[in-house]
Amino acid sequence: MENVDVGRSMLIVAGMHRSGTSLTASLLQNAGVNMGQRLMEANPGNVKGYFENLDFVEFHQMVLRSQGLSESGWVIQGEATVEELYTEKAKKLVYNSSLSPIWGWKDPRTTLFLEFWANLLPEANFILVYRSPWEVADSLYRRSVRYGEVFLDHPDLAIKVWIHYNQKILEFHQKYSKRCLLRNLEQITRDTPAFFADLNRRFHLHLTPPETEIYDRTILNTQVSDTYRPSLVNQYFPEALEIYRQLHLQEAEPDHPPDLTLIDRVQTHPYRISAFQDWINVRCLEVKSKELHEQLVHAQTQLQQTQAELAQSHLQAQQSQGELAETQTQLRHMQTQLVQIQDSVTQLQQSAQQTQLQLAQNQAQLVHTENQQQQLQIALQQVTEKMVWMENTRTWKLRSYWLKVRKRLGFDS
Repeated sequence: MENVDVGRSMLIVAGMHRSGTSLTASLLQNAGVNMGQRLMEANPGNVKGYFENLDFVEFHQMVLRSQGLSESGWVIQGEATVEELYTEKAKKLVYNSSLSPIWGWKDPRTTLFLEFWANLLPEANFILVYRSPWEVADSLYRRSVRYGEVFLDHPDLAIKVWIHYNQKILEFHQKYSKRCLLRNLEQITRDTPAFFADLNRRFHLHLTPPETEIYDRTILNTQVSDTYRPSLVNQYFPEALEIYRQLHLQEAEPDHPPDLTLIDRVQTHPYRISAFQDWINVRCLEVKSKELHEQLVHAQTQLQQTQAELAQSHLQAQQSQGELAETQTQLRHMQTQLVQIQDSVTQLQQSAQQTQLQLAQNQAQLVHTENQQQQLQIALQQVTEKMVWMENTRTWKLRSYWLKVRKRLGFDS
């Protein structure tokens, strides 16, 4: 198979599902590594986000489907071989994704294709993350309750898949140790700066760890490690505990011997006592169940009372609705009357306007008439004065004439 050299630093994150690969990818992205443009969105199963490049996820799913395997990656044996058709797709995918000086991707299914990617990308380096089988199984069970996955019917499958994935990680690390950084999730979260120091030293990088803690340690449920569940795994799957031990041994640096305390404690854990503890726990649960049943009966009685009160309230609501309907009818009748009154008022206003207009015209006519009357009075006065003058003149002339007549007749001699 012809390999691909894109001339950039590549960091590929792999590991079993629920082993902390998302957290590791988030740390890398916050340190400046381009983990992809099209990332899987967060959901209740991983509230901080998956940081999975969907292009690579869909590629792995496509290859798994072509071989009749679970596209979710629930594989417990065999190799996921990549045919030439898909090899060309992988080359194109890498070419389109290598847009940054330092880039990579994260997908737990990559664990099933480690040999393929190592041969195709000789310059790529691998960050292999692992977590205890009991914590992984516990996390898968928690998610299965929400998403109804296959583990609800086959709970032992979680451990079998863990064994298959981590056996591949062991074999790959043994073959390509110089291209790998193998780390336990607990160590990554406990001392993130040390993780980045190891990463920079191993792959000659200059990444700076995030200044603030970008993850919530409480999300990593580790309480199961303090129960007898690890001994249960050891009882039925001792090879899982041995693989977990080998992972610790291969991870260890020469000056930092591995801490196998937890593994040794699992091997000596009094599982038989814990099995009896389950017995008494069941009985405690039965008592608790009885108490809860009594509380349920009481709650049902209260519910019935509440339902009766609700029915009464519903009846009152219906009555109120009837009264409201009647009120609305009256309101509509009043609105109709109001409209009629408004119409009458409008007509009266129009009549008043007409009356005011006629009054204005009458007032104008009256003023005109008064002006004419004044003019007539002046003219009458002038005629009267002229008649008086004429009468006076006529009288004076008659008097003068009479005086002349008397004089002629000799009455005034």
